[in-house]
Amino acid sequence: MRIEIISSDDWKRLRDLRLRVLQDSPEWFAAIHAIESQRDETEWREEAKKSHWRVITNGEDIGLMAVSAAEPIRECDCWLSSCW
Repeated sequence: MRIEIISSDDWKRLRDLRLRVLQDSPEWFAAIHAIESQRDETEWREEAKKSHWRVITNGEDIGLMAVSAAEPIRECDCWLSSCW
């Protein structure tokens, strides 16, 4: 298994996996598949830049996680979200 960083050039990969996640486990996420699926390339590229997305892969993409700078109130360096 490997963990790979998603860049804005990998926006299609992020889009496809994020939409798969929202179909598979909608109750775990605040986003809605019908809305996310309407995003265009520019929006997906921005999403890839906004959070440091990681993909867990083992020949195919099997996991996803966003790593973001934490807000000061959280008293930590980073915040993990969108874990699947």
